[in-house]
Formats: sequence, structure tokens, C-alpha cells
Amino acid sequence: MFATAAADPAALFNEAVRLFFAAQPVESAKVFDQLALARPDSEPELWQRGLALYYADRFDDGRRQFELHRTVNPADVENVAWHFACVARDQGADAARQAIIPVGADARVPMREVLELFAGRAEPAAVLAAAEAGPEEARRNQRCFAHLYLGLYFEAIGDDDRARRHMLEAAGPFAMDHFMGRVAQLHCRLRGWSAKPPEGFTSLFNGTDLAGWRGRPHLDPRKEAEGTPEERAKRQQEWNADMASHWTVQDGVIVSDGHGVFLTTTRDYGDVELLIEWMLPAPCADSGIYLRANPQVQIWDPDCERDFKHGNQKGSCGLWNNPADSPGKFPLVKADRPTGQWNATRIRMQGDRVTVVLNDRLVVDHQPLANYFAKGEPLPARGPIQIQTHGAPMHVRNIFIRELPAAVK
Repeated sequence: MFATAAADPAALFNEAVRLFFAAQPVESAKVFDQLALARPDSEPELWQRGLALYYADRFDDGRRQFELHRTVNPADVENVAWHFACVARDQGADAARQAIIPVGADARVPMREVLELFAGRAEPAAVLAAAEAGPEEARRNQRCFAHLYLGLYFEAIGDDDRARRHMLEAAGPFAMDHFMGRVAQLHCRLRGWSAKPPEGFTSLFNGTDLAGWRGRPHLDPRKEAEGTPEERAKRQQEWNADMASHWTVQDGVIVSDGHGVFLTTTRDYGDVELLIEWMLPAPCADSGIYLRANPQVQIWDPDCERDFKHGNQKGSCGLWNNPADSPGKFPLVKADRPTGQWNATRIRMQGDRVTVVLNDRLVVDHQPLANYFAKGEPLPARGPIQIQTHGAPMHVRNIFIRELPAAVK
């Protein structure tokens, strides 16, 4: 137990939240219990405790926590939803509807429709439709909440298939990096749900460790081939040790601290279609995706004034290392989402021709990727895929690949 901080409520709270997002809800709930005992006056405010109790399968305790929270936050539809889930998991959906707690007006979109759904007065489609209202910059967050509470609702009534589908939407395409966005991601982790590869694709990341990946720096492929087998093996061992120092897996996400060797597939690939989600967690971060060990599909922060001289304000996913003024060097449109949000990228490479779609917008249209290491020569027919380090953190997840027939010469 967290005895060293027993007299420090703030430390208890922080430890409980840390354990919660470390996928240890039982231990988290115990620390929240300590906090409630140490500071009884704070107990009504501890809605986070209710979440830990839900995932710890302490449903009756969770129900009581959400009823208590209503006394200090009477206009929170989310509180109603989690109370419903606790009662439904303990006594069934009919009992949960009978016990639904009163709530005041919650102006957040789509909370009115979420309430109607849990009360049995609306269909799931109404929640999704409501999430599409308002300005574009608000819709991603609204979609995250819509799918989160649809997922929770379907889990509560025992429809695991639809629960999984909606929660994965909240944790994947519409993921947000706030507390409840992270709850959706935790939910999927605790339930063992992961994004399935689209038909015809295989996964390059298992969500748990870096199996299938090795370390490798920015390096001419001809240089890597130099040396005896023993020398090459020793070099690779050193690169792998460096990778382990700078690349980790946290909560189903590959995390780079921005330093060291590049994350590199153990296999070489030729013509492929690659799906990858990436996120720059800090302003002015910079990374990229190397194809056949050649740079690169550029990733950077388009709002970073430091890099305006390089053209970052035009957006990510151009073929930035191509010669100046060549088509594809910069993206056709800026399609980046704000720093701290996930971006979905589709890269198709056949021969030396590359097409890139970023967040459903075409940014590179069938343009050649130049051979960086041998100017004017054809690209290697095969090579590894690499994720670059460039001095700032980078997060990636949901990496899928499909090998394509070789391009016709």
C-alpha cells in the first residue's frame, strides 16, 4: 500500500491516478479508498475514484461514489452514465434504468443525447448525429465522447461486439489526450481490445513490445552491408541496445524520446501500402517515415516558427528530402491535426512512386521519392521502413502494412 504518502492527500490522489492509467484499477481503487478515509470531505469530488471502482469490478461501491458525486456536480451527464454502468453490471440494464439518477442541464455536445440513450429514450444514431454538429475543430472531441459513451452503454447492456467497436473508435480514430480520452484507451487495454488490421493488411506492432523492430540510424544501405558477418552482428547488437534506451511501449503506444537510432523494421519491403497513426506530443517536434531506408515522408509541427524557413507551415507528409521545387516535396494541402492529437497516414509506394493521404486528405499524388544516398540513381528495390528520431518525442500506434505486386517497369 502507498503508506509513505498516507498524510499527503495530493500524493495519494496522484498515485491513484497513476495506477489507474497503468492498468491497475484494483490497486488504484485501494489508494482512492485511503484518500477517502484520510479526507472524508473530499470524497464527493472523487469521480475518478468511481471510474477505478468500475474497472475494479466493485460496482456497488462505484454506484455509491457516483451518487455521492451528484451532490457536488448535479449537472453532469457523464456521472449518470457511469452510475448506470455500475448498476447495470451489478443488477442488469432494467434495474439501471429504474435507478437512473436525476441530472441538470449539461450543455456539452453530445451529452443531451447520451442521457436520452441511457434513459432508454433515444437510439445510438442520435448520439452519433449530435457529435457531427458545430465547428469542425470541435467535432473530433465530440466524436470521441460519443463513441466512448456508446461503448460504455453497450458494455453495460451486454453487447460486447458493439461495445468493442465504439470504444476502439474513441481510442483510435477519434482519440483525445485528455482524461476521458485516455479512459477510452485504457478501457480497450483492460479488455484486451486492439485495432484489427484492415482486410489484406498485417500488423507491424503488437501493442505490447517492439518485436519485429530493430535499431538502425540514418545510414546509406551500402554502408550497412559493409563488414564481416560478425562485425555486422556486433553493430546491430549495439543499435538494438540504443533502441531499447530510447524507444518504449506505453499503454499500447510506441513512444520515442526523440534521441538515438531510428525504429526500423527487421524485414525489408518493396512495394507496399502502409497505414500508421502518429502524434507529436510537444510543440516544434520533428520526425519522419523512411521508405526502403530512404528519407522521407516528413512529419513536423506546422505551427513551429523556428522551422518556417524550411517550409513546415505547408504541413506534414511531403517528400521533403526530394530536390527543391520537385512535385511532392511539400504537401498539396496542410492536413495536420493540432499538436497533441493523433494523425492517420496512408502511404502507398510502387516502384519509386509515392502517394500519401493524411487525415483523409491527399497530400502527395504519385510522385517519385528521390534516392537520397545515391543522387540520380534508382531507389533500392527493397529496404526497411524506419521511424525517425530528430531530437523531440514522437508517438506512433496502429501500424499496418500490405505488400503490393511489383510495379510494372
